[in-house]
Amino acid sequence: MATNAATTHTTNFNTTPIKASTGTTATDIELTDEQLAQIAGGNYDPSYDPSGSCLTPDTHILLADGSAKRVDELLDDDELLVWDFDAGDVSSAPITFFHRVLGEAPVLRVTFSDGTSVGIVEEHVFFDLTAREFVAINSTDQEAALAGHGFAKLANGRIEEVRLESIRMDGTTNSYYSPVSEAHFNCFAEGMLSMSGFLKGFYNVFDLEENELRYDAAKKAADIAAVGEIPYAVFAGCGSRVLFERNNFGWFSVSLAKGLTTLPEALLLLDFFRPFFVGEGTGFAAA
Repeated sequence: MATNAATTHTTNFNTTPIKASTGTTATDIELTDEQLAQIAGGNYDPSYDPSGSCLTPDTHILLADGSAKRVDELLDDDELLVWDFDAGDVSSAPITFFHRVLGEAPVLRVTFSDGTSVGIVEEHVFFDLTAREFVAINSTDQEAALAGHGFAKLANGRIEEVRLESIRMDGTTNSYYSPVSEAHFNCFAEGMLSMSGFLKGFYNVFDLEENELRYDAAKKAADIAAVGEIPYAVFAGCGSRVLFERNNFGWFSVSLAKGLTTLPEALLLLDFFRPFFVGEGTGFAAA
């Protein structure tokens, strides 16, 4: 791992114990120095820990300028190349959340027909062109069902289809990483369109246009109008209004209405996010 991975990226290091906003975790967690050392970006509540949904340090992430950088060398101010499902095209976005963990974990390696392979810890989500949705991969048992499915890879400036060939265990890693892009939440890992596995309720929310990787704008608008947007006050205990607005969290009401997640789960997830948010406007709201 790059020597600056555990020292440079500590923009939001926070040793204040976190208490879940919903009260469902009930306790404040005092962390030892050893526990803090395991988390390069801040502290965490071990009673709700989605930290395993990450990438191995050798994974290359595509940047906005078209270059690629190992995930363990990413800086908080790097601009990522992302897929904009509203525009149906590539775009760029800053990192809004970056979780880095120093600790040993088993690696699951996903390999595709063009030789691309991505090492993941616990779970990672890839866009399945055959199913036309993001699919969470977390077990070798999924190989039989997903083998031959086409997955989205950015190559030569456009999305191409590569088939999944294998999912296998591949030793261990001593660190793992989860960069999340602002408003889009996805990135390209080894060119593969993907998202962190812990982002429950952030993907497969809106219908796509037929044969396009673009939201059906009319259906999206209708979905939001049917339930209304969640007001900032619901999430005020988890982050700033700026953060809420930059990430367009208002539409999360649709995820709740469709049963993709629950409000307690969403608040717990954002509670977990708090020490790892990146950039200005990430401070906590006043109590």
